[in-house]
Amino acid sequence: LTKAIDLDSNHSATYFFRGLARRKLGRASEALIDFTQAGKLGFKPEIYVRQQLTDSYFDLGELDKSFSLYKEIAFSDSSDIRVFIRPMAIAINHLNKPAEALDLARKAAVEHPDAAMAENLLGWAAFAGGDYGAAKDHLNIALKKDPELSAAYLNLGMVLEKEGTVSAALTNYEKAKLFAEDIGDKEIGVTADLRYNGLKDAVDSGM
Repeated sequence: LTKAIDLDSNHSATYFFRGLARRKLGRASEALIDFTQAGKLGFKPEIYVRQQLTDSYFDLGELDKSFSLYKEIAFSDSSDIRVFIRPMAIAINHLNKPAEALDLARKAAVEHPDAAMAENLLGWAAFAGGDYGAAKDHLNIALKKDPELSAAYLNLGMVLEKEGTVSAALTNYEKAKLFAEDIGDKEIGVTADLRYNGLKDAVDSGM
């Protein structure tokens, strides 16, 4: 690919695919340069470039830049509700910006008013903002709409754990893991398993 660029430095696709290769090899800084150049040269679909730029910034630990780009993508093309998950995770887990997460969840609910995932995202954002009552309301609605939504069980488990309802929290973590495994959602499954084991160990040790 580098040789191809030497032969034609104006070919956007060559920069884009070299960026993919470099990112896969863990060379995020170099990948970022390639994706930026691919964008300048008009690589299409443009959304692919923007997604790779956001991921590269995340790889480099530039979380504010990554979040801003993820949010732009979510607000510009909300056709797939899953586009809201990554920026919400960054806002909640890394930047401590629950208000930003709530903005994203509300946008998801506007664009997908009947989706169980929209209620899950609203519940997740409410939990991050400390409103446990609203969080439980949204998450229970999500599970009525989709009784196998693993993410909602995970989030409800976290709310219940925070409130000290240990037995119910453990049950929800178990369900989250079970349904995540059914659909191959490794991230939810691993997180639910870790939270279950951590809480169970704390209970067993008398904490």
